[in-house]
Amino acid sequence: MKLGVFGGTFDPIHKGHVAVCQYVLSFLSLDSILFIPARNPRLRDEKLPQATSKQRLEMVKIALREQSQFQVSDIELDRCGPSYTVDTLKEINNKFNSVSNDVYLIVGSDVINRFHQWHEYETILISNRLIVYGRPGYKEPQQLPNKLAKYKERIQFVNGPEYGFSATSIRNALSDGERNIDGLTPDVEDYIKKEKIYVEEKQ
Repeated sequence: MKLGVFGGTFDPIHKGHVAVCQYVLSFLSLDSILFIPARNPRLRDEKLPQATSKQRLEMVKIALREQSQFQVSDIELDRCGPSYTVDTLKEINNKFNSVSNDVYLIVGSDVINRFHQWHEYETILISNRLIVYGRPGYKEPQQLPNKLAKYKERIQFVNGPEYGFSATSIRNALSDGERNIDGLTPDVEDYIKKEKIYVEEKQ
C-alpha cells in the first residue's frame, strides 16, 4: 500500500489543499492520502489557528466527503504535549506494519530549505519518503541543503498546477462578510458561517 500523508493547519481547508493531493495521488499512483490537521503549527511565525481543533477537523471531514481515496485522522489533535511530525509518522508506520508499505510525506516547496530544522528530520527521511510539491515555475534545487543531501534518494520533487487559494485571503473574505467564496466548497462555507468562525478576525 502506498499511503500519502498531508498535514496542515487547515484554517480553513480549501480547494487548493484538495487539488494538490488529487494531483499527487494520481502522479505517484498512491492508494490513499491521509489528511492530518495539526494541533499547533511549528517552525512558523503565524499566530495560532483561529478555528478550534474540533472545528478544523470537522471542516476537513466535510471537504473530503466525496473523496473516497482521502481519509482524515485526528491523531495529532488528541496528543498531549508537543506534537511532532516524526511521532505521527511512527504511529502511522506502526499501524500499517508491512514491509511493502510506503509512506509518503507531502509538503510544499517552501519547506525544503528548513526541513532539517524539523524534530528528528533524519528519522523521518530514513523511514518515509518526502514529496515536495512545487508550483509552476518552481525549479528543483540543483543541490539540496547539506544536511539533506545524503537523503536525496528519499526526496522527490513534483511540479504540478498552481491553485490560487490562500487560507489567509479566505479568512479575510469571511471576516468581510463575503459569500460564495471560490476557494471553499459550499458545505465548508455553510459550516463556517453556522459556527461563526473567523467573523471576529481583524486585519
